Order: sequence, then C-alpha cells, then structure tokens
Amino acid sequence: MNGSEVSHFSEGLPPFPRAFLDSERYGQALDVLVIACVDVVLVWGDRILLGKRNQPPRPHWWVIGGRMLHGESPLEAVQRKLQEEAGLAGIEENRLDFIGVFSTRFSERSQPPIRHGLHSVNLTYRLQLTDAEAEMIQLDSAEYGRSHWWRATEVNNLLDPEATMDQALERMVQLSIDRGK
Repeated sequence: MNGSEVSHFSEGLPPFPRAFLDSERYGQALDVLVIACVDVVLVWGDRILLGKRNQPPRPHWWVIGGRMLHGESPLEAVQRKLQEEAGLAGIEENRLDFIGVFSTRFSERSQPPIRHGLHSVNLTYRLQLTDAEAEMIQLDSAEYGRSHWWRATEVNNLLDPEATMDQALERMVQLSIDRGK
C-alpha cells in the first residue's frame, strides 16, 4: 500500500495564504472542530524513531507529525512535516506507505484553554529510511526534547498498556512492523 491510497480531490484553487489564527481564536476553534493531522513512523532497519515531545497535546514519546494546512494534500503535509520536524527534504511520495487512520482525543493542548484538549484525525504513514537519511535526521528541538531509535520490542517497554495514547502509539508501531514484512 502506498500514500496514493488516500484519495485527495482538489478543484485546483489557487494556493491559500498560510495565515494562522492567533492562539485565542485557534483555541476557540479547537473547542468545536476536529483537526486533520498526519503522522509518520520513521523506520530504519529494525528500529523506529520516536521523539520525546516537549509540549501538549502529547508531551511524551510519539512519532513525528502534525496538523495539515488548508489546501495541502495528505502527502504534501507529510513532506512538509518531514522537512520541518526531521530535516528530511525531497522524500518522494511513492516511498510513503499509508498504514491507517487514527482518531485521537488528547486531554491537553498547547493553546488555551489547555485543559479543553484536542481532537484530531490522523492519517498515518510509514517511511523506510536509507542509512544516509537516518543519519541526517535532526528533530526540531522546539518540538522534541530528545529522540531515540527503538527496536519494536523496546517500544512496548516505554508504554503503559492502560494509557489510551500509548495504545495508539503501540498500534502505529505494530502496523509499521507488519507493513515492513
């Protein structure tokens, strides 16, 4: 399965300006809307890269990703997030394997009111890296306090099987492993 299996239809409208709402207005929008996000499981050999995020909605181990912007296709969003968060530019779309859709409702978010949480629908992809790509990765220090390449069996030791978002991460990792076989 590759990324093209997520259908994206566009009437070819001109690019939308990349304007952002101020934090207060965005927080109000998050109170009533579900946002679309992309996540990418980076795989290198038998290891998966996880980053320890610095802030909500997930200030724990997670894969790279984030919200889609108006006018982006899912694959364009993945390519942007790969460049912004991992320093990987020019990844070809045909290398991105779609592994699933996750609906995640986090208890916190970065925007006030923080305790109102965040609901997102995440289109999740897998990218098998070359040795050179894996060595080039530099996770954005504003987003991630640290990162580590984990074997799939080691990821389970990081997670609390009772914690909902740990269950989501475990599922993403398992789907990535299954896809690589």
